[in-house]
Amino acid sequence: SYLVTVVAELKRRGTTISGDVPGVVREAKLELMAHPPVQAKPLTSAEVQRILQRCQDLELYAVTELMWKTASRLTSITQLMTRDVKELSSDSNTISMTFRRGKTILASGPYTLWARVSNETLRYIRSQQEHGLEQLFQRTAQQLYAPMRRLLQGYQVRSFRRGAVQQMA
Repeated sequence: SYLVTVVAELKRRGTTISGDVPGVVREAKLELMAHPPVQAKPLTSAEVQRILQRCQDLELYAVTELMWKTASRLTSITQLMTRDVKELSSDSNTISMTFRRGKTILASGPYTLWARVSNETLRYIRSQQEHGLEQLFQRTAQQLYAPMRRLLQGYQVRSFRRGAVQQMA
């Protein structure tokens, strides 16, 4: 899959590649199809609510809710800066998040998403802003994987993204 991605990016940049590139890409695609990836089991809204109820850590709670509400990757959420999150209306708990870092940004550029969040997540965001912290989340994605896996019980971190996209559809 890496080869196919690299060739696509080189073509997008207009880089000339010599040799039997179509043949190599075709073989790579055939190899990929012969070994379908194991997909993460998607979470449902009810399962996410159960996870949030078990969550004792406010930072982990906020990360979990934002992953679900935006169908975003854990790494994208944890790279949000405090200044990139704005409260739109205190009575509706609606926030906007401008993503400036992460995997998707390389191809698409910055983008903004809106979400209605719980009082707990809004309280966490406000506390980070009041303390003048640059990073919205103090722990990295790597540091959050272990506590998140304990909460998920039979699911993967990718289950959020899969389930959220299915829920939105």
